[in-house]
Amino acid sequence: LAVGLALAAGGYAPWVVATQGPSAVETANALARLNQFYVANKEPPPSSGRCRVTDSRTLVEVAKAPGALATLQAVQKKSPEIWYLLARAQVEAGQAPDEALAHALECEGFAAAHGLKAKLLGKADQKDEAAAELQKALDTDTDWARAHYNLGLVELSRGGLDAGIAHLTSYLTEEPGDGDGCMVLG
Repeated sequence: LAVGLALAAGGYAPWVVATQGPSAVETANALARLNQFYVANKEPPPSSGRCRVTDSRTLVEVAKAPGALATLQAVQKKSPEIWYLLARAQVEAGQAPDEALAHALECEGFAAAHGLKAKLLGKADQKDEAAAELQKALDTDTDWARAHYNLGLVELSRGGLDAGIAHLTSYLTEEPGDGDGCMVLG
C-alpha cells in the first residue's frame, strides 16, 4: 500500500492507494492459460519452479498473449520462461534469438528451450549439434513426443537408420496414428 497526505477540509488527511496485484483466481487462470500454450504447441513447460514466471502481475500480462513480442520485450525482470517465450517470439518474427535463448537455457532441464535451440541448429544444417540438443531435451523429459519425432528425423538425415526408427517409434507410441510419423516410417 502506498500512503500519502491529501488536502481535505482545510487540513491534511491521510489517504491510501491500494496497489494490489492480481487475485489468486486471476493468477491461477493465467498459469492455466500459459500451460495451455505449451500443450497447444506440444512443448513441455519448464520442469523447475525457479524457471517459471513467478511474479503474478507479469504472469497475468504474459498469459494474455504468450507469443506477443512487444509484451515479452517489455518485461523488466525476466525468468528463464520469459526468456524462452521471447526467444520463440523472436524466431517467429524472423529475429535472431541468441541472447534470449542463452538465458532460457540457463534453466537446467528446460526441455523446450533445448528443442528450440535444436530447431535453429537444424535449420543451420548443424545436425550433430541439433541431435545433442534434442538428446538433452529428452534427458529431461523422456515422454516429449515431438522431441522424439525431431530427433528421429535428424538421426535419419545423419544416416542413423536404427536410431531414427527407434525415436520415430517412440514418437508414435506417444502419438499413435499421427500422419507425419506414420508417413516417415512408411
